[in-house]
Amino acid sequence: MTKKISGFAEAKATKNYLAKYKITQTSVLGKTGLSVSEVGFGCYRIGFGQNAHLESLELALSSGINLIDTSSTYTDGNSETIVGTVLEDLINKGKLRRNEVVVVTKGGYAQGKNYEICKKREELGNPFPEIVEVQEGLWHCIHPEFLEDQLNRSLERLGLESVDVYLLHNPEYFIEFSVKKQGNSVEETGKIYLERITKAFEFLEEKVKEGKIKSYGISSNTFPSSSDFRKFTPLDKIYKIAQVINPNHNFKVIQLPANLLEKGIVTEKNQMDNNQTVNDFCFENNIGVLINRPLNAIVSNTLLRLADFKTEKFSELEFGKAVLGLRNSQDAVIAIAERHNLPEAKDYLTLADFFKENLASFGSIENWNDFEQYRLLPTVNYGLRLLQEKDDSETSIEIYKKYVSALKNALSSMTNYNSEIAQERSKKLHKTLTDFFSDEEISLSNKAILSLRAIPSVSCVLVGMRQQKYVEDVLSKINEIPPSEWKKLWTKE
Repeated sequence: MTKKISGFAEAKATKNYLAKYKITQTSVLGKTGLSVSEVGFGCYRIGFGQNAHLESLELALSSGINLIDTSSTYTDGNSETIVGTVLEDLINKGKLRRNEVVVVTKGGYAQGKNYEICKKREELGNPFPEIVEVQEGLWHCIHPEFLEDQLNRSLERLGLESVDVYLLHNPEYFIEFSVKKQGNSVEETGKIYLERITKAFEFLEEKVKEGKIKSYGISSNTFPSSSDFRKFTPLDKIYKIAQVINPNHNFKVIQLPANLLEKGIVTEKNQMDNNQTVNDFCFENNIGVLINRPLNAIVSNTLLRLADFKTEKFSELEFGKAVLGLRNSQDAVIAIAERHNLPEAKDYLTLADFFKENLASFGSIENWNDFEQYRLLPTVNYGLRLLQEKDDSETSIEIYKKYVSALKNALSSMTNYNSEIAQERSKKLHKTLTDFFSDEEISLSNKAILSLRAIPSVSCVLVGMRQQKYVEDVLSKINEIPPSEWKKLWTKE
């Protein structure tokens, strides 16, 4: 991008945009006055160079979805880059105007490239102030000096002169750091936490004056937590801070997780001396509410996907055959590894016993999918690459192919096992929602989204849509009227 796109979202333009695409179920994003689709495009795992991601965002913006949520830390900044690329392309083609779309981004994390920047400054004796060292490779900071750096980098990647909403991203990381690493009491930590947020808000008010942002807020995983929870972020106290800084403050939007299994937004009275829920407080004060993780619940430290699963019946007999087939083909691969003295490849490719011993170990299809995609397959590919670099004879290539085929059978059987369990869970959720949805054909994911849209304070539900089929699924029910008995729905066990 050579020249940044000027302007920002405007109330009339966003309203007209939604009317143009005949989006009838819309919200106003709190005191921003901006009209938004009740489902937004969440960019958590959107990466530059992924054509499917780019095409999905283009489809969403060309079909009536007009809120994009990203962050400086999503895919190491690549998420913002792809958002900027799509916006530039659609605007240049005359298919979209800047004032029709609401762009939300966030700052606070120092991971990947940002972590390297922070480390380099530390080595040069000029560290960012008030850095929170969460763990190796992950730091966090909301000091104005860091936020200035991060906001400028975000605007550069997005190719924009201004973002509509800028959120502090999970500032609660400071709390554990303060108590465990700095030795502060919980009470003292709470005071320092609010002081840090105060400094950040003062900075963000200045950025509004400069025109770099139009409004600001916080994205926190602990907004819906119990007020007794140590990492709790007290929205009522934070809102008061904004009022003290500026009676006409620009703290207008928050973001938090909520879904059919994590109901704190409407069930946890943690505001105003535990007399109000987050939903109550935001509705009363006209704060825009963005919901993240609508389809990904975390229960007992396990990730559960709220969706329907296509399954093939799991068979213990077929699983046993798959493991035996893998063991047989594995022996031939191991022989090659031993012949070429490649113990690392041998370790990575010896998997038959792993499958046999861990069929029921993952707890959910989501845990299994993550393990398969991000741990198992990368190490298998690496092991095979080591072998092929040493031995690419025709005979050995055939052995590798047989191993891969046997591995696919074992992987498929493991997926079937976990998918069956997941689908049974989904069927139970469908059953609990029967009273609220007369159309039995509505997918569980759309029921989950519609249930969130029913909550009075919720402005927009952020959905990850990395493929066009996910965008199309959301669009199929975007004008569906949410259940009217929202309170009954959300308090039903």
